[in-house]
Amino acid sequence: MSQTILVVEDEEIARNNVKTGLLRDSFDVVEAGSGSAALAALQKGGIDLVLLDVGLPDCCGFQLLHEIRLITPIPVIFMTARDNEQDRVVGLEQGADDYISKPFFLRELIARVRAVLRRSYGPVLTAIELPESPVSDPIPLFMLDEERHQAIILGQAIDLTPGEFGVLQAMSSRPGAFFTRDKLLNFIAKDVEAPTDRIIDTHVKKLRAKMRKVAPDIEFISTKWGFGYCFREIG
Repeated sequence: MSQTILVVEDEEIARNNVKTGLLRDSFDVVEAGSGSAALAALQKGGIDLVLLDVGLPDCCGFQLLHEIRLITPIPVIFMTARDNEQDRVVGLEQGADDYISKPFFLRELIARVRAVLRRSYGPVLTAIELPESPVSDPIPLFMLDEERHQAIILGQAIDLTPGEFGVLQAMSSRPGAFFTRDKLLNFIAKDVEAPTDRIIDTHVKKLRAKMRKVAPDIEFISTKWGFGYCFREIG
């Protein structure tokens, strides 16, 4: 099934070039020439990733990213001619998943799109086959140690904060089921002072980073717009 990319770019020629490259690489494309059009497209659903220009006619891309994050956790990549460190830092700190400066090669852009999609949704997995040992039992792919607040992946322990552990414990109790941020917030509210649903995105991002260090080829957590997060059925 093709993934759908929302291209938010007010310059028609630039937007068409990006669209052509994505279509050639088997993506579906939705176009928007303004911030309001982008939000309208996102409200309809079905978008897997946003390519977002910083300079838009009706708003700043940084402001639009903030509004996007209020309605969906889907990944966002900034496209901009403003190639300076401060803009990159601001964009990433506000929740962007990547940043590419204009002019860029389409092949690089598409490579970044694919990389972010893999990090956010993971490859299609069926079963995880581990090497059999003639001497000892196979190493479990994933376990939770409730006493130590650790996740154990392929035998390696990963220390987690109470919030991270609560989120992971909830999702892994029902693999394949999607949890909204509000629902996950219920599992960690007692451990957080004045919690908001945005903290769930932070916990999930940190969980993915920690788990990826141990198993870089396996994405344990999936994201689906309009549904939330889930612990993937991987074995």
